[in-house]
Amino acid sequence: MKAPPDHVLHNVLFVLHLGLSDLRYVAKAGRTEQAFELADTLENIPGLLDEWAEGHLDLIKKQLELYQAKYSSISSSDYAKYLRENGAPDRF
Repeated sequence: MKAPPDHVLHNVLFVLHLGLSDLRYVAKAGRTEQAFELADTLENIPGLLDEWAEGHLDLIKKQLELYQAKYSSISSSDYAKYLRENGAPDRF
């Protein structure tokens, strides 16, 4: 198994943390379609981390950006911005 670089792993784990936290609020607000799509966007990330390969970070970014584009008018989270080298906070 090839692991992603440490900073990539840290940033992607933060995105998962943030996304799962947001999922709770989306579901509580009764926006079931959005909750389903956010879960669908996040669910493949652990598998991509487990079998890391060139291009996986771009794939994760693309999935996040597609979700964000669809829900930008009602969601303030910009998950993809946290995937830059120093994008995520040190602690979460």
